[in-house]
Amino acid sequence: MRGTAHPVPRSPARSGGRGGGQRGMVTVELALGLLAVVTMLGVLAGVVLLGVVKAELQTSSTEVARHLARGDRRAADEALGRAPAGVELSTVNTRKGVEVVLAKEVPIPGLGAVPLSASAFVPWEPGRGP
Repeated sequence: MRGTAHPVPRSPARSGGRGGGQRGMVTVELALGLLAVVTMLGVLAGVVLLGVVKAELQTSSTEVARHLARGDRRAADEALGRAPAGVELSTVNTRKGVEVVLAKEVPIPGLGAVPLSASAFVPWEPGRGP
């Protein structure tokens, strides 16, 4: 039976029939999925940055307060120099000790500027005080 030829059926994707647009939909879904993942990673990185800056503010405020309670202004200035750039310092001297508050606004992409602050209270060293 040499002379009989059977036509080969065409696949729907090649013939432009049903399912021909599915290929483009997968690309769009993949692009949107990647965009969502990148956005979430950016927000997550911002949240981690907030935690790091908060820890630095707390460490610096404690160190500055300790030096001020000892009466060592120069060491307090050095400790403040190691704090994150752009911090605002506020000190309150009371009868019992010194309170230091450090504040900073941290810009996070997609979230805006987030205000952070840390405070520390240290009692006066013997022989020091107001």
